[in-house]
Amino acid sequence: MPNVKIYVDQALPAEAHEALATALVSVRALLAQALGVGPEAFQFAMLTVYAMDDLPPVNVEISILPTPGRTREKIKGVGEDLQRLLSAAAAARVAVRIGLLDPQSYLALK
Repeated sequence: MPNVKIYVDQALPAEAHEALATALVSVRALLAQALGVGPEAFQFAMLTVYAMDDLPPVNVEISILPTPGRTREKIKGVGEDLQRLLSAAAAARVAVRIGLLDPQSYLALK
């Protein structure tokens, strides 16, 4: 159930916004393969924001449920792959944050 939020600075050129939107399919494929989930498990949001000049213009926040195979090293590798993919798409610096949810308290109604 990866919950993916991508915050894109409004100051980036329109081409970067379009390239990031186009890259969502690749992002889902990368995460689905790496995390072992189907495409129906995802929640995506890409939001235009006003960011400060000294921060990355693209910020990604991912929330996932823990599993035994999702080690810190595995999650870090997924984040690095995602960072490379989106940096190339936007031609901009990208920050990625990945957090684990508490499976006992997490609830999703679809």
